[in-house]
Amino acid sequence: MRPTRVRMLLMLVAVTAATGWALAQVLTTLTGRALPVPWLASVTLLSLAVALLIWTLLCRPRLPRRDKSGDLIRPTNPLPPLLAARTAALAMAASRVGSIVGGLYLGILIGEIPNASTAAGRSTLLIAGLATLGAGVMAVVGMWLEVMCRLPQDPRDDARDTRLRP
Repeated sequence: MRPTRVRMLLMLVAVTAATGWALAQVLTTLTGRALPVPWLASVTLLSLAVALLIWTLLCRPRLPRRDKSGDLIRPTNPLPPLLAARTAALAMAASRVGSIVGGLYLGILIGEIPNASTAAGRSTLLIAGLATLGAGVMAVVGMWLEVMCRLPQDPRDDARDTRLRP
């Protein structure tokens, strides 16, 4: 697995934000109404972000890492390898899904700014803003967890020649 790049996540946000904005514009033009965004979307995204943050804080002491001096800190009760791999996969999925969903709701938020004078427009702005916030937190925490799940490199590995010799 290759690590997730921030550039890719920003590209996902940009593409889905444009899609959300276009969706909001088309619906407003065709129907003259604000795009309805359910409260459940923002509540769910905020709940997922909090759950992922709790899992990240619980996993942090159980993953090997380097301290400020560069020494490797091995945990006394490490995560089992399969659970660590599943956590890394969860982190990758959370960062990517958070970017896609956050971009979509960001586009809806931007598209509904002209409708802010109506009660439905203000409601849509609030809910889309909370959903964008929840998805953004989920993406950031997912990236943080993914970085923590990377195995620290041993500096002695660079000194050794690991190639096979005929």
